[in-house]
Amino acid sequence: MPNAKASDAKQIWIELVDHGGGLMTHDGSAVRGRRAPRGEARGMELRYAVVLEPEADGTAFNVIVPALPKAHTWGSTVDEALAMAHEVIELCISERRDRGEEIPPSDAGTARLEAVTISIRVA
Repeated sequence: MPNAKASDAKQIWIELVDHGGGLMTHDGSAVRGRRAPRGEARGMELRYAVVLEPEADGTAFNVIVPALPKAHTWGSTVDEALAMAHEVIELCISERRDRGEEIPPSDAGTARLEAVTISIRVA
């Protein structure tokens, strides 16, 4: 992502498609879980907001996925952090499907990144 700033909230997407043999991610890897019932849409695109938080020394970016609080990863560059975010989101969704848990809806259009300023006493 050229011109990407570490302070920007990024959005990534994954696509789940049922090819008749079960759900697959966009890159063809299998997602275990139930197949889409007949007559229902066989594909679904989910977009999640991803926050890239730079390390103080500038050597890496920590990734926060607000819709998936258990998803944690990082990357040395913005591109690497986003690639890792994509992978961890797919893994979290696969785990949720395996356990029969609900998949969080897309939040990329609604998630907001805001700043809050506080004042502290200096000793």
